[in-house]
Amino acid sequence: MRVDWVAIHESSHAVVGERLGQPVRAITCVPGPGYGGYVSYAAYATGRADASGFRKLRLRLRAEGISALAGACGQARFTHEPVREILQRCTGDLRDARRCATAFALSLPTWTVDTRREVFDSWLDETKDLVFSNWAVITALAHKLSLNGTLAVPDVVRAIALADRRAAA
Repeated sequence: MRVDWVAIHESSHAVVGERLGQPVRAITCVPGPGYGGYVSYAAYATGRADASGFRKLRLRLRAEGISALAGACGQARFTHEPVREILQRCTGDLRDARRCATAFALSLPTWTVDTRREVFDSWLDETKDLVFSNWAVITALAHKLSLNGTLAVPDVVRAIALADRRAAA
């Protein structure tokens, strides 16, 4: 079976999310109302409202923002389209990444009008690197996703673990 850009897009979200500590509950490349595919993440545990909780919030915002950008970065690598053009079409992903970058920027000790853009651009560069370094795993998961249409937790975890072992060999 041929892997398509939707499977790559969603697999990129899933693999990068997993790498950043966002456990995936399910992933699908079956279109639904308003989307071509979807990744569902397990809920984060709520933290305390102290300094440790604040650091955890920043880590969570970073993980969510980078994961939101991962689909477009994977799709860009697969289709050779500019990532920013893809992001303009993926309005939900772009909205989520901007929301996280804004909240992250506002949580920093110093803030300027350019801080959110700087955070966003930094995350986009980091996401491209994560997609590149995990490309073998992303394509393996996309292949399995293309065959099945939808994968639940055990299948996602197994596919990522198997691809990791193959990439390390």
